[in-house]
Amino acid sequence: MSKQELIDTVKEAFGVTLANSGLTMDDIFERGPSPEEARIRELDDKLSHLDKINYEIAQLRGIKEKLESRVKELFNHEKIGQSTYRHGKYGVVITTGYNYKLNKSEYEVMKGFIPAEFNPVVVTEKVEYKVNPSLYKHAEEYADNETLRLLSELMPKEDSKLNVVLKAAV
Repeated sequence: MSKQELIDTVKEAFGVTLANSGLTMDDIFERGPSPEEARIRELDDKLSHLDKINYEIAQLRGIKEKLESRVKELFNHEKIGQSTYRHGKYGVVITTGYNYKLNKSEYEVMKGFIPAEFNPVVVTEKVEYKVNPSLYKHAEEYADNETLRLLSELMPKEDSKLNVVLKAAV
């Protein structure tokens, strides 16, 4: 059926002209959204869903912390350290302790007053290798094939983990 035949059928069936009906050609032919409109709708939907999930994760983290604290109390775990408990089908490992932080500038001034056998601070020299991404990209653009081969053997590239952070729009 052609478009004109369809329009004539609609006119006959409803006894109205297209102009009087308030309908548009898009209404009659049920034209869907454009690809860009569909992309925008889907993006809105996905971002909204991601926002809800982030909120739920934050809520669940708080609930988890409270449950863990209560489980510790129910097992009467008072000591600092790790203990394993059994309850029904569960093996429960509870670990407690402290996070120690060092005020480095203050330590440098006061370390001479702490007897060596009681000084818990271990100063180590750490050798660290880091890849400079901008130099790597520069080499990819301008280096010869042999250098590129060496770089790809020594530093194979992998896709990093995708991370999407939602922030309030400005």
